[in-house]
Amino acid sequence: MIKESTHLRPRLTLADKALELSGWATLVSIWIFVLMNYSGLPETIPIHYNVSGEPDQFGARNTIFTLPIVATLLFLWLTLLNLFPKFFNDEPKASNEQASRRLAHTARLFRCLKLVIALVFGLICLQTTGIAHRFVSESAPGFLPVLVAMILTPTIYFAIQSFADKGGS
Repeated sequence: MIKESTHLRPRLTLADKALELSGWATLVSIWIFVLMNYSGLPETIPIHYNVSGEPDQFGARNTIFTLPIVATLLFLWLTLLNLFPKFFNDEPKASNEQASRRLAHTARLFRCLKLVIALVFGLICLQTTGIAHRFVSESAPGFLPVLVAMILTPTIYFAIQSFADKGGS
């Protein structure tokens, strides 16, 4: 049984740093995009889309800020979780090496999810702005499945990796 596992903090690899930086850059880009486009938006913009990608609810122009606000809150929540890796130690009997590897794995998953969340919300901002300006009449075919795949892909990948790691321990 390890006593120090709750204090383990995985070292950041180059990939971890790239994911973290990319996530922050994408999040900042969403805010810049929304702020730069806000004044040119019509008074009413799409705020919800049906499964086909067609707007089915409309709201005031200022509701565009909901997207970067939610993205920021989710992003910061995952960032905060990553600061406390002791919560990820699912097996107190794991060796320090196993615990360290699993913590690094979970931290990387969170970094991937942060980037994906920023990208997904950025794409929704882009789509909403395009429809509001009438550059496009509806979401591109396959927009929703692409967004779902963007979220599920890293989650499934890291779940498979985690099970493989547990099996090899």
